[in-house]
Amino acid sequence: MPESIDLLIPAIGEALLHFTWQGALIGLLAAIALRGARHAKAQVRYAIGCGALVACAVAPVLTVAVQLVRVAPAAFV
Repeated sequence: MPESIDLLIPAIGEALLHFTWQGALIGLLAAIALRGARHAKAQVRYAIGCGALVACAVAPVLTVAVQLVRVAPAAFV
C-alpha cells in the first residue's frame, strides 16, 4: 500500500488544475447572481459574495477528497 503522501500530492495537483475551471464557474455564477441582485439590499449582495468565497474555499477540498477516495477506496473502509 502506498504511503499517504504519495496519494496526497497528485490529488492536490489535480485539485489545483480543476480549480481553474471551478473558480471560473463560481465567479460566473456569482457575477450573474450579483447582476440579478443589483437593486437588492447590500446584505443580499454581501451574502452572495461571501457564498462565492466559501465555495472557492470548499471546492479544492472536495476535489482532493474525491481524488483520494477514487485512488484509494480501501484506505477509507
